[in-house]
Amino acid sequence: DIIVTPIDGRLKNVRLNADTLTAKVQLTAKERSGLEVKRFETNLRLHPQLMEFANMDLQLNNSRLGSYYAMRYTSLDAMEDFVDSVQVTAMLRNSTVHTDDLGFFATELRGIGQIGTLSGDATGTISNFVVQNADLRTGNSRFTGTYKMKGLLDIDKTVINVETGGSQFDLKDIEPWAPALKDLRSTPLYNAGLLQYKGRFDGTINNFTTDGHLQTAAGGMDATVAVNMNGPAKGFDGTIRNAQLNGARLLGVPSMGMMKFNGKISSNGFSAATPIKMKGDVSAIEYGGYTYHDILADAVFVNESLSANLSSTDPYLMANFTTVLDFRKKKQSYNARGAVAYANLHALQLTKDSV
Repeated sequence: DIIVTPIDGRLKNVRLNADTLTAKVQLTAKERSGLEVKRFETNLRLHPQLMEFANMDLQLNNSRLGSYYAMRYTSLDAMEDFVDSVQVTAMLRNSTVHTDDLGFFATELRGIGQIGTLSGDATGTISNFVVQNADLRTGNSRFTGTYKMKGLLDIDKTVINVETGGSQFDLKDIEPWAPALKDLRSTPLYNAGLLQYKGRFDGTINNFTTDGHLQTAAGGMDATVAVNMNGPAKGFDGTIRNAQLNGARLLGVPSMGMMKFNGKISSNGFSAATPIKMKGDVSAIEYGGYTYHDILADAVFVNESLSANLSSTDPYLMANFTTVLDFRKKKQSYNARGAVAYANLHALQLTKDSV
């Protein structure tokens, strides 16, 4: 139960017109759990089907919200089923939200320790609502678009549908929500820099699918990925399309340039010790001044090491070979072993002499 005490408030310009009460409200309050209303100021409008707070300024322990909030209901009896029966309208403009304050209502958010700036227009019930024109900024990340959430009171089961025309993610800002990411800091994933995403997110925070375009400092790709964060099916499975990536930036191999890739990616977990499997078609890859074509790749990334079996049908290289990159080394080298059926070393720019 929520018990608020003490409450210190003032009412100004109080007017009663038929069944509608209006007033200028100022108050402060404390709740026994530690949540504090440091300042609440608003233009109140109240009648049997509406409670409206216009020009609202709400300051909590670490958050500040404004500027409009309203609750609509058939009668005050609907308050007994507030989550499902009361229609809420909220307009937030450059509001400051701290997860420590949200933790008073959703204990799963305690300890996250993040603060963000939020704007958007929310409508619906607490159990089923839509946020349009959403704009959330935290750290180096910015999330924009339309958000639909159903079942918010149980965050692990909340169904979330997001459509974004362009959001930006810094993986370090995501780490408090997905701590396993910390194990991947020395991997190519973090070499990509900020992630810019345009597309969809559908599911819960633990079981979801994304479908869209990902752009990074190392290049971009279209991808559809299904992710399960928990349970026996933990891991991810996805399809990568039209990937164009800078190998020098992503893999740390100075002699490598752009590579084009289409294929599959999957894993049974998220730790550095869990293999990530990649299989597909490298249609082009620049290395040592030559662009290789038509290479089939079957690779595994585990414990900061990438091993790949490659089969080339390039016009100047017919070969099957294996290579390993160890990302624990500050400087990468590219060595390969295998069987070569045909190689034109001069065309491949591996020698200055014609062979």
